[in-house]
This record gives sequence, structure tokens and C-alpha cells, in this order.
Amino acid sequence: MYRRSDHRESVSPDIELDIEVAHLRAQLRRVERENRNLRGENEVLREAADPLIHQAPARERFAFIYARRDRFSVKLLCRILVTDRGSYYAWVRARGSGVTRRRRRNLTKPDKGASAVPDLIRRRFTAPMPGLKLIGDISCFRTGEGWLYLATAVDLCSKEVLGYAIAPHMRAGLAVEAINAAHRTGLVAGNAIMHTDRGSQYHSREYKNALRRLEIRQSTSRTGSCLDGAAAESFFATIKAEIGAEPWPNHAAARRDIENWIKSYNERRLHSSLGYRTPIESRIAWQQRMSMAA
Repeated sequence: MYRRSDHRESVSPDIELDIEVAHLRAQLRRVERENRNLRGENEVLREAADPLIHQAPARERFAFIYARRDRFSVKLLCRILVTDRGSYYAWVRARGSGVTRRRRRNLTKPDKGASAVPDLIRRRFTAPMPGLKLIGDISCFRTGEGWLYLATAVDLCSKEVLGYAIAPHMRAGLAVEAINAAHRTGLVAGNAIMHTDRGSQYHSREYKNALRRLEIRQSTSRTGSCLDGAAAESFFATIKAEIGAEPWPNHAAARRDIENWIKSYNERRLHSSLGYRTPIESRIAWQQRMSMAA
């Protein structure tokens, strides 16, 4: 009668070692892949945040963190910007914004049928002279009468808000009025660059015709690259954090606060990157240097 043996076939030590080595190599590849992803994320953040680390006052670093709190952890952002987390949360609470993780309303609706527009800024958010490089965006403010929208055109050299428009809609005409207002100041250089995101307003025929008439070159962020518009996002994070997050009773009240804030920002806000001068002081200082050199 056949009796099944209980003896198990032994595996040679060499085979066991090969299996273990293969397992460890698979683990190593997985860890290396995760590390590459983390390094890439940190490098992108550092590229965007580097000017803030070395130049910006605390309130601007806080605004930068606030604008990105839904994409990255506050802990990570504070570490990269060398910013105390407790101070950041105190700043948020002091402005009545709360510390909840609310996602901001996304106003960027890409125009898939639009012709390609190059990115002429490429995250270089500085300029050698005022009026040469502008950056714009649209943001919204909640009121008891519905949303109110603000479109801006900000000078990347002086940080001055050269033009803006406010309306209860976010059609292309809002963006057109903002760039028209900037041009009417006489402070926009010939052949200047206007950089925005890829929203449909900025790819409309009305907007493109306006830029062509004003002899301003169009530049847009690359597809899927939110950091290409970091300067505009930081500006809007600052205004929203400083004028509060509570809804206004009506459009008129919101408009009044927005306009007062922009006036104060241009005339009184000191920037360390401008030698602790206001945007208007910085622009006038440059104009005076050019007059003396002429």
C-alpha cells in the first residue's frame, strides 16, 4: 500500500537567497519611486517659494501658504517657507478666515478650442522696469446679492495694481476692462507682456482684439501648471485674507472694501523685495532714476 511521505522537498539556500534579494530589490524600487515623487514636489514648491523665503514679510508668506493649503499640507508649506505654523494659524484666525480646509471656487474654465498662446513669463515673476510685464487673474467675492468678480492687471516690477475691473459677472468684458484701465494710466510700456491663466475669458476674441489694439503681447500659463500663475494667486490670497472671508451684505459694500484695499495696497503696502517701499514709491523712484540718466 502506497504511503504518502510527510517529508517536504527542501529548497536550497541559494534559491532562498535569490528570492529574498528579488523581494528586497522590488521594495527598493518602490521606495526610490516614492522618493522621486517627493523630491519633485519639493523642488516645484521651492522654485515657486524661493523669492518668498528670502524677501517677503510674514504676511505675504502666510498668504502664499493660505492659497495652497488645499493642495499641500500646511506643515510642508511652513517648513519650505521657513515659517512658524503657530504664527500662520494665528494670522488666519485674526482675519476671521478660520482654519477649515475650504476649497476655493475655481474660476478657470479652459477654452479647449483656443489657439496655442506661449508662456512668455515662465515663472520669472520680476521685471527690469515698470510696465513691462503684467500679470492678471479673476477672483470672486460672495455677497448677499450674489457673487462679485474682480479682474486685475498687476505690474511685476513695482507690484502696483495698474488696472482692475469689478462686476457681477465674469464674462470676457471684465478682463478687457481691467487691461484697458491699466493702459489708460499711461504706465504700460510698449510691447508689454500680459500673463494670465488659460481661462476662456483670456482666450476670447474680444480680449485678444483688445491686446492687439493696445499693442500688448499675450502670455498664458502652461496646461496643468498651476504654479505658472503663482504671483496672481498670491495676490488674491492676500486681499481675501486681509479684507475678511465673511459675505458682504450687497455688491456696493464689497466693491467699496475692494477698492479701498487696492488703493491702500498701492499707496501704503511696503514690500521687502522693493527695498521696503510701496508699489507707487518704487515706480516713482525708477522714473526719477531714468529722468536723471536722460
